[in-house]
Amino acid sequence: MTVILWDYIPLAGGKTLGTVTGLYSLAGGFAVSLLVIVAVSLLTPAPEGEMLQEFDDVKNNRNIKT
Repeated sequence: MTVILWDYIPLAGGKTLGTVTGLYSLAGGFAVSLLVIVAVSLLTPAPEGEMLQEFDDVKNNRNIKT
């Protein structure tokens, strides 16, 4: 979606954002994805204690309950 907006749709005075900024569309895509990752991380609730304990058990190679 970012590539289409960046390279093909004129948004800034009849020019594409890629032409105006001189940046490759990958830079815009990276910035948008970084913002989405941060937003989703902040809006998602933290895992429960039981899930964290199970993760630590597997990470430390302890026997886990089945």
